Amino acid sequence: MISICLKTVEAVSTIFVYLTHNVSRGLLQLLVDLNHFNGVRCKLLFGMIFLSLVFSQGLTVDKPKINLINAEIKSIQNKQVLEELYIFPVREKVASKQCLNLFSKFTKKVIVEPVMAIRGSSAGFEMDSIYTPSSVFWITPGIKVSGNIPLINPLSNVWIYAWGRFNKHSAYGFNGGHPESGQDIFQYSPTPNAEYLVHTKEPDNGIDFDEGQGGITLMSPSFNVTFGKFNSSLGPFYRGNLSVSRETPSSQQFRINWEIGSKILFTYLVGYLQSGIPDTSLEKFYESGGEVNRTPSVSRYVVNHRLDFSLTQNFRIGLYEQIIVGARNMPLTYLNPLTPYWSAQHELGDLDNVQMGFDCDWIVANSRIYGAFYMDEWSPYATFDKGNNHNWFAWQLGISQLLLNNLLLKTEFTKMTPQVYAHKFDINLPEHHSEPIGFWSDGNSDDLWIGLFYLNDNYSAEISYEKTRFGNKEYGVDILFLSGDFKQREVYSIKFNKQLPVNFNTYVSMRYFDTSKLYKENKFIDVQFALLYNIPF
Repeated sequence: MISICLKTVEAVSTIFVYLTHNVSRGLLQLLVDLNHFNGVRCKLLFGMIFLSLVFSQGLTVDKPKINLINAEIKSIQNKQVLEELYIFPVREKVASKQCLNLFSKFTKKVIVEPVMAIRGSSAGFEMDSIYTPSSVFWITPGIKVSGNIPLINPLSNVWIYAWGRFNKHSAYGFNGGHPESGQDIFQYSPTPNAEYLVHTKEPDNGIDFDEGQGGITLMSPSFNVTFGKFNSSLGPFYRGNLSVSRETPSSQQFRINWEIGSKILFTYLVGYLQSGIPDTSLEKFYESGGEVNRTPSVSRYVVNHRLDFSLTQNFRIGLYEQIIVGARNMPLTYLNPLTPYWSAQHELGDLDNVQMGFDCDWIVANSRIYGAFYMDEWSPYATFDKGNNHNWFAWQLGISQLLLNNLLLKTEFTKMTPQVYAHKFDINLPEHHSEPIGFWSDGNSDDLWIGLFYLNDNYSAEISYEKTRFGNKEYGVDILFLSGDFKQREVYSIKFNKQLPVNFNTYVSMRYFDTSKLYKENKFIDVQFALLYNIPF
């Protein structure tokens, strides 16, 4: 493992040296040009550069998804595909609004902000199938710490951004009962899932679950290198992407985003996934009183490398490979971001699970058309052989129409064959905490979503329709899509969000559910309210 870390550090150092060399050459030319200015202008220029660094922003790690709607409207208006539409998180391009800095009297370099959420739902937020619908009150206190550190030479325009946050969730109600400790919640909803769940001791009708995130990023206008625990998304879809989605619980990651010129964006991601498969070989180290009290999980990792090409301002295409590997140390082959993974996993004995895919954006007139294609396994010489059990695909199609300056109509459809996200070896499942790292509804499902959004500076309104069908994902031959008994979720909703001073926001929503074989009642109405600060959902 030490050798792996050293190799990783060596690779990252090489990138830094290359970047620093090119930046330095540009700075030398800039210093020569400064001789043509008088002293006052020089000081003004240096001051502007320094101030831009002091107030340089970090990553968009805790921004609500509604920000994507605002970015899409701007993209269509400017006929330009913005980076934040297909990569999350990205570097913030504008200064954040005023925040509640608890350390403002002590230092301006470190920002300590409270995190707070108060929510209520008449149907229980779809947390648990047994207790849906039921009234649930959900509170979240927490804290966030962040700061920017410009490097020694302000003219280098390179800085370090560091952050950490802790959210403590507690939910009460559930008609006097409670979900069981350790079980999955939000199983049939695109709400991000929980990593950890326990039953509250007092009162008896509640659950506690928490989440911690944090990391450190070396940033510049053209690259960022991040090590931390956070949510990622790779792909252009609002509802969720096929390879990596932010609906999955946050995970420990190492990620590089590098803009190569103005046309190419390179992304490399290595992440740790919680497999949930007990490693019984280590049980003896967790014995107490002659009994095994804890059992660690077998290790599992995801590696993804992708290239996004902006062929024109209004057309982009992205290509990627993704590998799932587990039960052993990460092979050095996969830590080389330029290695073709499809070939590498053959070399290593076909022990791992490789996926490939592409996605694209095209902005034309007042519309955005986008799509994605995902291959979980592929036999090239039998691509059109319907009986071949290794041609397992998923695809997505999205269309957005800007009706007025602030009115956007969006439609997205996703379909995944029964074998998508399945594998003959459980250790190679693309899952984290039993949740797919890609699209939230899992394999053998389809999802139709239509949303109408109105946004301005102070509030937003949304009317949406969604229909999702869930089958059982299976690894095998001749399994038909949604064959046999499947479940269904159909939702009509209206939501109103109001932006309040100092980054507070509130929303109210009403949703009508028409479901089949999911909850204890098939049809019900859910009324929700929330007051949020510094938390995306």
